[in-house]
Amino acid sequence: MILSVENSTGITVKNILVDMSPYYYSAGKILGISGDDITIEVFDGHPRVEGQKAYIMGLYDLEKKKTKVVRLTWDSNLPQWHLVGGENGRQMSINHTALARSARVGDGVFWFQGNYTGSLINFRQVKGLLLENIHLLNGHGFPITCNFCQDITYRNVIMKPVDNRIATACRDGFKIYCGSGKVLMDGVHVEGVLVMTDRIYMAPGWR
Repeated sequence: MILSVENSTGITVKNILVDMSPYYYSAGKILGISGDDITIEVFDGHPRVEGQKAYIMGLYDLEKKKTKVVRLTWDSNLPQWHLVGGENGRQMSINHTALARSARVGDGVFWFQGNYTGSLINFRQVKGLLLENIHLLNGHGFPITCNFCQDITYRNVIMKPVDNRIATACRDGFKIYCGSGKVLMDGVHVEGVLVMTDRIYMAPGWR
């Protein structure tokens, strides 16, 4: 978590760009498919970890810039990525039937470092919350959560990968739990959030 605000009134957070270094996910372009073996070239700047488990792996159409398949894996019985050609190269390989059957050479493939359930930016019991001009490029878990908050406004809040990135976060984009009062989302863009784009839990008596 990089920001947590609790038990407050009249909170404004604005003009912030959120990123993680290293990224909480990796991605690359499929170079070859042989049986259930897939070889990729990992994009520049993306982590390469020998033996890394492929959490929440999916496929991406690099030409159309659109996710093709999500959740080829979840968080158990995970295949592992292996380095090809030593530490100085960018290639990795994996053996996974579902990926091999769904993919074609030239597709993008992505996976996360884990299925973390925590929040990146969290608000709890805040009355009167404004988030404005927030751009989240890359994050873990739930990007933005609001628990037991009243009168929430999201204005120009963007969750979107840029450049050679194709994913943003591994869980729900916005999570509002037991809110009250009014919720306004104005100019919100959600892209590359691979579990659900949004989820709102409504408490009894919601107005």
